[in-house]
Order: sequence, then C-alpha cells, then structure tokens
Amino acid sequence: MRIKMVVIVLLCCLWVGVGTANSRESDTVYRVVFSTFDVRSAGKYAYLRNSIQSMLVARLSANDRVEILEHTLSDKEVALLKKGVEGKDNFVQPVEADYLLTGALFSLTTGLNVKVTLYPFNQKMKVHRFSFLIKDVNILISKVENLSVEIAQKAFGYQDVEMQAATGGQKGDAAFVTVHPEAAYKRGVYAGTIIADSGVVKTVARGGKRTRDISGDVVTMAVGDLDGDGKEEIAVLVGRKLGLYALQKRTIALLTEESLPVSVKVHAVNIADIDGDGNMEIFVSGTDGLYPSSMILKWDKEKGLKAIQDNIRWYLRPIFLPGEGWILAGQQRGIRKIDLIRPGIYHLKLSGAGKIEKVKRLSLPDTVNLFDFIYADVDGDGSAEIVSIDQKEKMRVYNQNQELTWVSDRNFGGSKIYIGPSQGVATDEQSKTGLSVDEDADRELVFVPERLIAADLNGDGKQEIIVSKHEMSSLNFFYKLRLYKGGTVVGLAWNGAAFQEVWRTGKYRGYLAGYTFAMLGEYKKDTQDGLAGESVKTGRLYVSSIPNSGTITSFLPGTAESLLSVYDLDFFPGKSE
Repeated sequence: MRIKMVVIVLLCCLWVGVGTANSRESDTVYRVVFSTFDVRSAGKYAYLRNSIQSMLVARLSANDRVEILEHTLSDKEVALLKKGVEGKDNFVQPVEADYLLTGALFSLTTGLNVKVTLYPFNQKMKVHRFSFLIKDVNILISKVENLSVEIAQKAFGYQDVEMQAATGGQKGDAAFVTVHPEAAYKRGVYAGTIIADSGVVKTVARGGKRTRDISGDVVTMAVGDLDGDGKEEIAVLVGRKLGLYALQKRTIALLTEESLPVSVKVHAVNIADIDGDGNMEIFVSGTDGLYPSSMILKWDKEKGLKAIQDNIRWYLRPIFLPGEGWILAGQQRGIRKIDLIRPGIYHLKLSGAGKIEKVKRLSLPDTVNLFDFIYADVDGDGSAEIVSIDQKEKMRVYNQNQELTWVSDRNFGGSKIYIGPSQGVATDEQSKTGLSVDEDADRELVFVPERLIAADLNGDGKQEIIVSKHEMSSLNFFYKLRLYKGGTVVGLAWNGAAFQEVWRTGKYRGYLAGYTFAMLGEYKKDTQDGLAGESVKTGRLYVSSIPNSGTITSFLPGTAESLLSVYDLDFFPGKSE
C-alpha cells in the first residue's frame, strides 16, 4: 500500500509540474525562497554567512524578473518543506515559490569557497549550481555581485546566448568536457562507449563489451580473485541473494548463488585479502534491525560459498592504508536508539576466537564515515590525500593534515543505499529494537556513497579517481530517498588545484547500482596512432545498472531487471594540444 501511495504522489508531482510550467510561460517573474546557508565546514569564515546571504538577496531582488520571498527557511523549516513535498501534513507556504536557493560555505586551505544551488519546484526545470573561491575577503562584495549576475543569466534568462557547457582551458569542474548530445548521437555514443577528450590520459575501449541481464535490482557489487586462480570473480548482490559470476570467453557465467540471512539488510560488499594468505574474502556489511550485523565469506569451487564469521557487531570494510597495505576497518553505531552510526573509524584485527580487536583509530575528519573515503596520491608527491564523498554527494579532498583543500561543484558517487532499516516499514510504536513510525519519518538517512577507486592509469605517478556521476531529478533535494535519471562512470585527474574529467563512459539509463575497476597489466602497442612499441596500461571496468529505476515501470511486478557490463580499456599518456 505504501509503494502505491508513493507512485500516486510521484504521478501527482509530475502532473502538477507540467501544469505549473505551462502556466508560467508568459510570466517573467521568478519567486525564490532562501534557506539558511550551511556553515558546518566554514571554519573561520562562518561569520560571513549572514553578510553573503543579505548581499545576494539584495542584488537578486534588483532584477525585475526575480521576487525574493521575505522569509528565509531555517534547517527545521526545510525539513518540514521536504515533508510537504513528500505528501505529509506539515506543508509550508514557501513551496509556492519557483526556486529554493541553498548555499554552503567551506574553509579551504586556499581560502573561502562559496557554493549556491537553485532547486526548481517544477521538476521539468533544471537545477543550477554556482560557486566561487576567494583568498581575500576584501573582494567578497564584487564576487557576490558577479555571482548574482551569473544566476540571473543562467536561471532567469537575462542573456540570449546559452552558456556553453565546455569552457576550454578553465580548471576544475568548469573544465569538464561535455559532449554535445547531438554530436554524441551522430557518433553512436551509447552506454559502454568510452569518451575521452583530454590531454592528460588517453583512454580507448579495447574489444567489445560483455553483458548479462540479471533478474531483479542489483544492490551492490564487488570484484576479486576468490579462488587464487588468477582470474577475478564478480560478486553481485540482488535483494538478499549473492551471486558469483566469471568471465568465460565472450560471456558472463553464473558460478553459484547463495541467500544471505533474511533479517540482514546489506549496504556494502567488498573483496580483499587482508591477512596476506593469498586468498581473498568477501566482506558483507549490513544491519539487523538497528544494529550492525556483518559477515565474512569465503568461496571454494568444491565447498561453495561459506561464512567464516557472521553476526559481527561492526560495520566492516577493507581499506588500502598507505604504508601498511590492506587492513580491515570498522565503525560502530551510536548509543542512542536513533544513532545508527557514531564518529570514529578503527583499524580492526580478527582474532582466532572470532573476536574483533581494535588496533588503532584512523586519523580522519569526524564527518567522514567508513564508506565515504579512500586514500589516494592524486598529486604525485608521495603522500596520500583523503578523497571522500559527503552526504550531499560532494567530493572533498583533504591534505595530510586533514585540512580541506577542495570541494566539488558537481555531485559524485550518488547512491540509494543507506544504513539501517528500510524507510517506511516501521510499525511498532513501542519497539526497542526497531524504529517507531515517527522516528522513522524524522531520521536523517546515512547514505553509503558509490565506490571511490584510485588508480595510476597512465604511469605518471599520480593516481586518478574513478567514480560515478548521476543525473538527478530536480526534486532530489526535497526527497530523503534519492531520485536518479541516468549516470556515467568518469575518470578524474588532479590538475594541481581541482579534479578534471579525463574520460567517461556513455550514459546509462536509470541508476548505476555498482561498479568497480581492476588494472590488468601492460602490453606493447604494435599498431594505431603511431604508438608501435610503446607500453600501454590496460584495465577492466565492471558496471551494474538498473535501466528502469525511477520509472513507473519499475513498480510493476516482474519488471525488475539489471544489466551487468564488462569491458577492457587501454590507458596511455595523452598529448596536450
């Protein structure tokens, strides 16, 4: 019944959205409501929040096409607004605006970074993102003035010439290469095609991709050599069934499939050899009700897939720790009933008696959770940075001193997976092991980002980052459960100041439910582009997608289906023009 109601609400939103768009065609005034800017990462610049908001309100109000609603939404009112959009009773008046403007201030090692996002209430309209970085607060007024002009141009039509997606030689997110949709269509771009327009890393897809349809919605996936034969197995979780697949010539074959405990809700699957015995294990992190319940599995061709340890009261994840290699890391839940996770990530050791021992606490920012980050030497200086995805899907880079050096404008690593019970299933008001209906409705979901992968793709000593980039619905801000329309896997390289996209796959419809990557080695190039004799690195990309995710079709019985794709890539240094 609850799913049917969600479908009805979504359909109503679509219907109302179309009506709003039609009624506004001849109306040139856009109503904007502000929310209180987020200063949790602002550090010494937090005092500037009110000044920046006031200046931006004043400058946008000067435009004849913009009406700023007098009331600024607090965090609590934004939460109530979300409830209103989700069809609950606490519906507040500002929803009648055309846009919600949100902002955040970040204290970076290079200065103050201000980010602003315009979320349209009509999902047919585009989400707009803006940012600026200053080293000297004395130029803040001029920067806010420029920001207001940019917002007026891009969102409210104050210039006729459409802003170009690609910006040539600019750095960072602004320099992301965006292939024009029509040009991409003419070139036959489709999911699985590699698009690389960068002088940093030249990337070429080698051979045809291998695919397999999988019945059901993939939750997550991982890859590793589980039996020590030199060939990698693919672990794919669908519902509570964990399937192992292997590449066999041009096909993807199912090796075995086992059901995990019914009471466990899994949020992460990883494969690694942390004890150095040459055999990889599968680490399944999950919850049983409100409590961590993880397990470690081994696979043998004769004995099958067996649990060597289960009901572990830690969230688990193998992590590559620079200078030490692979370790087992874990995080615990909080003391209060609603605290499904607590600060503190620990290096763990498995004892022979099946117990977990703490080795040490890892030195990480308090806001970073177990599944949010990796260590990567992105600038080639021999020391690893911390690259993470926060709860708003922004990529962050911290230096060795845990100082924030960069925050992305765009969203990365988007995921629908969150820790704890599924939202909407609470029924017992008096339960001590589960959430009440009110607790379930009010809780902030702790999402587990998609996998971050670090690899030196071209042998220049700098690690690139492989991550997903989803196309979100404009209503995504207003829903706790995330809505995606499509996505790609991208390769990012550090240019000294920010990450720059250097290659990407074609667009996958729906939702990217998982992906991973493995370096395969090197070989000598004998033909193509005059590179005969040059050493070329090669890797393998694995992607699982749910094409119908987020569509009405996905709610119909028997229509859940995922696609597993595998293809090989060649990497070698590009030549900047």
